[in-house]
Amino acid sequence: MSTFLEARAQEIVGGGLMVIITGGLPDGVLMSHAGIGMYYDLLGSRLIDMAELGVISEEKLDSFNLPLYYSSSKEIEEIIKANGNFSIERMDSLSHNIWKNVEGNQNQSLTLQGRVAFSWSPGRSLWKGSCRENI
Repeated sequence: MSTFLEARAQEIVGGGLMVIITGGLPDGVLMSHAGIGMYYDLLGSRLIDMAELGVISEEKLDSFNLPLYYSSSKEIEEIIKANGNFSIERMDSLSHNIWKNVEGNQNQSLTLQGRVAFSWSPGRSLWKGSCRENI
């Protein structure tokens, strides 16, 4: 985030405004206790199962990495203040029930979302071949 802010400081006209919209966690909530963290834990468990069944190799499993980090609003505020190039005019948290508009099976919806996300991700090589059929 610091590198991002430094680059934006070079681009923005003095006195200009920037809007940052990012995924995050409520203050004090651990990733493992949030829905997104539980999803990635589930994905990890399934990948381990697939390696144990021989669907994917242990080597591919060990090389798989999702470099994700969800900051809390407090962490983002601290990073922006430490950067010194920006001030916070307003900071809001948006939340909604992502399942409100999902029709049918939520597990199927999660699976489809995962397939779409990983089809372009750095881990896409893991998803080739029969592996896709097992997720």
